[in-house]
Amino acid sequence: MRLVLRSFGYYERLTAEEHAIARTCLERAIQQLPNYADGWAMLSIIYTEEYKYGFSVQPDPLGRALEAARRATDAAPSNHFAYLALAPTLFFRKEFQAFRSAAERALTLNPMDSGTMAYLGTLISLAGDWERGCALVDRAIQLNPKHPGWYWFPAFYNAYRKSDYRGALNVAVKVNMPRFYAAHLVTAAAYGQLGERDAAGKALRELLVLWPDFGVSAREEMGKWFDPDLAEHLVDGLRKAGLKIPPQKREAAAALESSKSVAVLPFVNMSADKNDEYLSDGMTEELINALARIPGLRVPGRSSSFAFKGKNEDDIFRKVGEQLHVNAVLEGSVRKAGDKLRITAQLINVADGYHLWSEDYDGDVRDIFTFQSNVAQRVVEALQIKLGVEAARALTKKPTENPEAHRFYLLGRYDFGKYSEAGWTSSIRYYEQALKLDPNYALAYCGLADTYAYMGGVVMPSKEAVG
Repeated sequence: MRLVLRSFGYYERLTAEEHAIARTCLERAIQQLPNYADGWAMLSIIYTEEYKYGFSVQPDPLGRALEAARRATDAAPSNHFAYLALAPTLFFRKEFQAFRSAAERALTLNPMDSGTMAYLGTLISLAGDWERGCALVDRAIQLNPKHPGWYWFPAFYNAYRKSDYRGALNVAVKVNMPRFYAAHLVTAAAYGQLGERDAAGKALRELLVLWPDFGVSAREEMGKWFDPDLAEHLVDGLRKAGLKIPPQKREAAAALESSKSVAVLPFVNMSADKNDEYLSDGMTEELINALARIPGLRVPGRSSSFAFKGKNEDDIFRKVGEQLHVNAVLEGSVRKAGDKLRITAQLINVADGYHLWSEDYDGDVRDIFTFQSNVAQRVVEALQIKLGVEAARALTKKPTENPEAHRFYLLGRYDFGKYSEAGWTSSIRYYEQALKLDPNYALAYCGLADTYAYMGGVVMPSKEAVG
């Protein structure tokens, strides 16, 4: 126990020397107490810090971190600290589905820990779920009004990625961490994008005092935390601020230029009954998920795409292309009349605004899976992507054979997205109805788990959420 407590001194200083001391103490602690979950969890976190900050790096830091975190969760399956160690390790390994599960478990086990909530909310945001992640950080700020400045980073990145640079700066001033390099990094990038060179240069000089050769490793360091689009967006801001950053290697630049990418804009509900919006939103989300599984195709997540819901400016496709860094946009509409369904879909080339493909589908509402797989296949063909056998099979796989169970699932997803206690309660009811009709409907189980985890981390007492 004394050795573990000594390791916490690392967070007082955040230096390579203190990191080495903490690692030595923790490795000795778990030798003496091999079933000590907190010791394994803290050791996992220290190993992850090797990767994050380059402190006294030894071979395979993330592999060691994962092994230590697994030992912690095996020793104490109900210990939130064990899952707090596991989740970031999975995040930095880019295993985002497993990361999300571990993060939600940590939040459910201790829904009142503002530090856990803010850190995991930050990582959930950077993993692509900006709505959920930022909502968690907002909740953490409410729980701890005297919180550290780093709680504000997700709000900054969320504004910056939308090209709201002035709004991003308004958040950046709240960080107030002059000895932390990232505080100056974000300020310099935002000022750089605004063309305010004097202010950008001042922030850049402060960054370089703390990290003199940051320009050399900027892409590598930001690639640990951010998706490629946001990382390049930040690099662009730093360049405009005056930071000298070596160009990407020719092969990487060529790959980025030739990459296939598509954003799926929210399909419009054209039904007479406005309550049928769950269907258009649900189809949009399922198309995003289906296309995102295709190797070689970049697809922005739900939060990014739904930020454009209801927007129909003349140059909307250009804006989507610039903000989401895609070269094609899929849009469409859904019209339901009784049991009949008409779906219109079109794929737009961002560069010139011309249609790459457009088609209408008419049929029974029970054929929705067929419609969705046809749309996804036509997108793949239009973008000239070659599918392997497994990818092609996955594109046509139905999550359930029961159309009514699927309808309840979509209603559950729609009500979950209202982000209210009434919406979540309704969502749970719909998922349970779906599972009564199809007890093997995996997505409904996932939806149910997500909803309980979210309520456990935001509005419900811990006992009620997990009991």
